[in-house]
Amino acid sequence: MKFKPYILSLILLTSCMGQKTEKSSLSTSGASGSGSNLTTRWPASKLPLAVKISTDFNTSTIDSYDETSGNDSIQQMMKLWNTAYDAGTLYNFNAGYIANYEPALADSYNDSTVGIYLLNSWPAEFKAEALAVTQYWAQEIFSPTGNYYEIIHGDILVNYEYYNYSAAASGVTYKYDFPTVILHELGHLVGLKHVSKSLAPSIMLSTLGTDEVKRQVYTIDKELINTIYEDTALTAEDPVLGKFSKSEDAPQKRGNVYRGVIELMPSGKCLHYLNGKLVEEH
Repeated sequence: MKFKPYILSLILLTSCMGQKTEKSSLSTSGASGSGSNLTTRWPASKLPLAVKISTDFNTSTIDSYDETSGNDSIQQMMKLWNTAYDAGTLYNFNAGYIANYEPALADSYNDSTVGIYLLNSWPAEFKAEALAVTQYWAQEIFSPTGNYYEIIHGDILVNYEYYNYSAAASGVTYKYDFPTVILHELGHLVGLKHVSKSLAPSIMLSTLGTDEVKRQVYTIDKELINTIYEDTALTAEDPVLGKFSKSEDAPQKRGNVYRGVIELMPSGKCLHYLNGKLVEEH
């Protein structure tokens, strides 16, 4: 049964763990025992990120096709993030399509394909109220230029069992705008977390109305994505470390791999968990 969106006239896009079990989970900010503000990003070698799109979107009514650009709405949203990134290309929007995948356990998505899937049977480990989930696996990197989380794998899962969406040019009452939801989730997939209302407008705000259309990447979003993927040289004159042209070139120590889960929820609270422990709440 689909949820009635008029009951959830305002959703909160929260970065929370989908299951409070022994499985590791971290927030979009890269929460760890040493802090919750570490950068989370893909290595440069993985960009542009080849994301496969489920063929089920082609047969649904929520992923519209643009005759002019020759792209569906998911590809169009990828192109918006590409435009926002100054140093290169974030997404390969022509990576192609893949058969829809709905395993019994959501952690089975940790495979060789980064995908966007349309789920008709929403996994029990995620809250039924979640509109969509971005989940990823990231390894903590200890570097003299600054610690961060390096994403190894990620996917976007859209809840089609309990929600209705629209791709109409203008908002449709009681339906969530599909391109807006995807644009927001694509931001999470490349490492962005939410921004505060004081920084509005932003596609990464934590609220969205059911008939609200926000199909653009704003100034603050551009600044954040370029900061995340900026290769900062080591400035300290260390006789051993010296200087490095890129942060990824500096001597590194690899730590644990964590599973991150980001739920787009109608809840009014955001909880960040790591290894089953609450490390951040807002």
